[in-house]
Amino acid sequence: MDNLADCLKPYRINTSTNYIYHVEKKDLSSEFQQIALAYHEVFITIENRYEDYPEYKNFLRVFNEHFKVNDQRIEVNPPSELNSGILMSPDDQEASYRFKGSEKSKGFVTHLSQTANPDNKCRSYHRYMCIP
Repeated sequence: MDNLADCLKPYRINTSTNYIYHVEKKDLSSEFQQIALAYHEVFITIENRYEDYPEYKNFLRVFNEHFKVNDQRIEVNPPSELNSGILMSPDDQEASYRFKGSEKSKGFVTHLSQTANPDNKCRSYHRYMCIP
């Protein structure tokens, strides 16, 4: 279990949000590989002991959608193999990947409608929609 604790140490210091925003773009590739190794270590260490827990189901989903195991070697799936159905984070089931128009987008999609009649003294938002 020491190996698992060592693998997870960098990710336990801050929340996932704080962690990811401190990773520099030039370090992303090696960081993804480190995350893949940590996921694999968790996967082989805990096996199916938590299979009834929703957190484990989320973990397995992210593991299977983002990584491949070839001959006991873990690999990060290339961006071309990621699609709109994948779960982006095991701790946020609403973190999704989708297209907005012709552009790729992650996270929530929000739409606001505002009244725009110059005769109205009060202009307010009258309709909003947030899609996870």
